[in-house]
Amino acid sequence: MKRTYSSLLQSSKRSKSSTELDTVITAKVDNSVLRSDTYIALTHLIDQSKAAFITHRIPPLYFKHQLYNLVSSRTNVDRDIQKLFELNTIRLFHSDLGDIIMFTDDYRLLIEAQFEQLSLSTFELKQVTKKFLSELLPNCFRLSIDRDLLDEKYDLKKSDIQLLIQLGVLLVRDIDHFWFSVPNIAKFISVVKRGRRMLLHTLRMRKYREIPLNELKERDMKKQCLFGFDYHLNDLIGSNLATIIDTPTGSVVKFDADKS
Repeated sequence: MKRTYSSLLQSSKRSKSSTELDTVITAKVDNSVLRSDTYIALTHLIDQSKAAFITHRIPPLYFKHQLYNLVSSRTNVDRDIQKLFELNTIRLFHSDLGDIIMFTDDYRLLIEAQFEQLSLSTFELKQVTKKFLSELLPNCFRLSIDRDLLDEKYDLKKSDIQLLIQLGVLLVRDIDHFWFSVPNIAKFISVVKRGRRMLLHTLRMRKYREIPLNELKERDMKKQCLFGFDYHLNDLIGSNLATIIDTPTGSVVKFDADKS
C-alpha cells in the first residue's frame, strides 16, 4: 500500500518525544490512558514490527493477548484497551486467533484504499462507505453487529450490507449477525499462523520441549516469522501456547502442551 499508516508514524514520533505523540493522536483521548503501561506496551509492539509491516505491505495489526505478555495485569490491559476502543482511538476485531487491535486512523486509511482498488466501485458503494466511516465507526464500539441495528439506527439495508461485505468491513457471523472485519485480513492471519507453527515446531523437537530464550532468538526464522521474532514470541506467550520460565542460567521458553 502506498499510504503510510498513522500508527507507524506516531510510533517513530514517540521515540523522539512522547509528549508530541500525545498531542498528535487526538485531543479527546484521556492522558491517563496514553501514560498507561498498556499503551506504552502497544507502542513498543509497533516499534518492534513497523518495518516488517511496511516491507510486506500488510496493515499494522496486533493482538490484545500480546499485551498480556508485556503488562503484569491482564485486568488493566482489558480496561485500557476497552477505554481506547470507546474513545475510537483503536478498533477491535474478533478472530479465531484472538482479538485484533488496529488504530482507527489506520483502519480508515485501509478502507479508503480498499474502495479505490475495487474494480466494481460504484456510487452506491461510495455512499455506503462514507456512511460506515462517518456514522457507524464513531458511534459503534463492539465486535459484531446485528442486521436490525444496522437497519434501524444506521439506515443500512440488505443491499448496503452486501456492499460492506464486498468491501471487507463486515463478515457474516450468522444469518442476522456480522463481525466487523479488516479488509484482506487473510494474509495477516496466514503470517501469524506460520510464525506460530515454526516456534511450536522448534519447541516440540526439543527433548523437554523447552529451549533457552537466547538460543531461540539466534535461530534463523526470518522467512517464517515475518513480523519479527519478538512479535511472534509475544503472540505465542500471550495466547498461552508457551511460557517463559526464569532460571539461574537465563530465561527458558517452554511448550505448554495443555494449551496447544
